[in-house]
Amino acid sequence: MEFFNDFGGDPLKPSLFELVAQEQLRDLLQPALKYVLAVFAQRYPRYLIRIVNRHEEFYAMIMLFVERYYLLKYNASFAEKFYGLKRRRRAWIPTERSTAAVGGIPAGEKLRNREIWRSLFFLVAVPYLRAKAQDYYEQLGGGVASDLLEESGDSQRVQGHSDETLTGRWNRAYKRLFPWANTSFEVWLLAYNVAYLFERTPFYRPWLAWIGVDLRRLGAQDFVS
Repeated sequence: MEFFNDFGGDPLKPSLFELVAQEQLRDLLQPALKYVLAVFAQRYPRYLIRIVNRHEEFYAMIMLFVERYYLLKYNASFAEKFYGLKRRRRAWIPTERSTAAVGGIPAGEKLRNREIWRSLFFLVAVPYLRAKAQDYYEQLGGGVASDLLEESGDSQRVQGHSDETLTGRWNRAYKRLFPWANTSFEVWLLAYNVAYLFERTPFYRPWLAWIGVDLRRLGAQDFVS
């Protein structure tokens, strides 16, 4: 990945490809764990079936402890550490000390509790909420043809969400608006990726500016004990 920054002036700035790769690794962890639990639940249903049924909550709880440990110890999430990246607290007014690539890690770059908890919110809580929102959309029959619902026997459940009560109107509005909201969110992220690629912003995700951190490659000083 070093090639992609050969033409830049900052050797510790990660390329967009590295950042996307570490995100893909994080996205693959949950389905992999869910598959393993589902396999073992067939052999030990008494102990694991409840965990499989509440997999999103179980996974979020595990990742809360894992990500917090890595942020405290390595200034990076699990996936970022795997790809040799770290989070750096950005100074509001950049100085020569805060932007130096060598000479040790400045104390001002170490994550504080505020940056850690904000990072955990976007590393754990936001993916959990998005997963629950997607599950709810699918429960309402989103993205599934009506004839398939009739064949699977789920048409009555979907029709139950189509009445004229307040709940029914909410479900219809949610089913109609969720794809647009989800697509808008993905376009928003894509716009930041393009801006980062062309060095229009130092943040490849919009919330990193609010957290007050950016991502950096590990340098030689990070391996000094």
